[in-house]
Amino acid sequence: MTGSTQTATVLDPTVPRLDSDPTRALRAATTTVLAVAAPVLFTLSNVALPDLGGSTANVVAHIPAVADRLLAVHLVYALASLLLVLLAVALWRIDTRRGAVLRYVGGALLIVGGISNALGEVVDGYLAWGMHHATVDSAAQVRVLDFLTSPLPPCRSRSSPSRCCRSECSC
Repeated sequence: MTGSTQTATVLDPTVPRLDSDPTRALRAATTTVLAVAAPVLFTLSNVALPDLGGSTANVVAHIPAVADRLLAVHLVYALASLLLVLLAVALWRIDTRRGAVLRYVGGALLIVGGISNALGEVVDGYLAWGMHHATVDSAAQVRVLDFLTSPLPPCRSRSSPSRCCRSECSC
């Protein structure tokens, strides 16, 4: 019987490997540029955000003059949130073992947060823009926006349907 010897190739991490993918550099550069664009878009959208005042009634009163600009700002903000997904991918591509778990867990949280923020911004922008263009009554707009921004939605107790769960509510 003749014995066969198997040899394993050991890769030296200090020796650069040849990359057989010709588009890897282009993909890496595109991902990095778009990931850097996210904070720039966040900044631009905050600069372009119209000052609508403090109370919800004041906001509703100011929306007609800036409805299109408000929608555009919310859409740019949503795009910036989605570009954070590319930031997570760019961080995952860093070729080091130190902090790998933190990078992957943080990247996953960044992706979930970016997508959820983008969806919220799109809904918020289209809601304000759509209510204005549909000529919804100002009082109804105030009620909808107050409902969306309130810390606790109104709730009713099962034992006493007329009792509110909020302390400031006078139900």
